[in-house]
Amino acid sequence: SNNSEPTGITYNELDGFFYVTADSGSFRGIARYDSSLSSPLAVINPSDDVPTATDIEGITSDPSNGVLYAVDGNGGGRQVLTYDANLNYQSSFSVASELSDAEGIAFGCGHLFVLSDPDNKVVQYTTSGTMIEEYDIGGFSPTPANAQGLSFGPTSDPFDDPANKALYI
Repeated sequence: SNNSEPTGITYNELDGFFYVTADSGSFRGIARYDSSLSSPLAVINPSDDVPTATDIEGITSDPSNGVLYAVDGNGGGRQVLTYDANLNYQSSFSVASELSDAEGIAFGCGHLFVLSDPDNKVVQYTTSGTMIEEYDIGGFSPTPANAQGLSFGPTSDPFDDPANKALYI
């Protein structure tokens, strides 16, 4: 009820909390919730840490250490911001040279995957910001329309090893 435009959500397996982002209205930032998701337990405004971080779109977490990664879109600095599980700012890196509007982010295989709808691509980064690979999603059939988020989950093949993951847009 306190978030007029939730733009991303992640569950942090390490601390058992949900983290929700918002990029419009009276609240623009990251909020921590318990499983009821009724009212925030903690709230931060990323622009307090990085003044250009004004368009927080998505968030993901590394389940092994609880580190949170939030992506800032073209209304902000087009960057990834890193926070510890206590919402203390750690660092950031730019994605502006590869993406015109970072919208979604997912953590998988030890890397970050960032989606840009206008570019029809997903870019893979190390957690410190080194670009690894770029994936064109414009040739998918059907082509994703207004793609906003990413998430890793089990593959859709019932014969795959349950540990195998797929990236869903």
